[in-house]
Amino acid sequence: MGAKGIRRRKVVHPLPHVPAQVEPPEDAPPVMWPGAGSGFEADPFSPAGQAQAMWRFWDGIRSKRDLPKSGALRLLSWLLTILVGIPVVVATVYGLIHLFTR
Repeated sequence: MGAKGIRRRKVVHPLPHVPAQVEPPEDAPPVMWPGAGSGFEADPFSPAGQAQAMWRFWDGIRSKRDLPKSGALRLLSWLLTILVGIPVVVATVYGLIHLFTR
């Protein structure tokens, strides 16, 4: 019989559209630490302090990724990628060739 024979018993109502709410970035995830000004400061060498430092690091990367780049900065980043990438690829291929030809 399959799905063709199954009839709905209730009318399906579409849900209203909810716009996305953008929240400002926080210093630390709200799940792990109490609010700002509560007096809790994680030791940098503890697991909580390391997690807090990683949170700050990734939050900084996310915020910098959204910034617009100028044409000169984009050109410079591509140029550095090419100048570093091509010798790495050539050296890897050269090493693999010499590894398998011995």
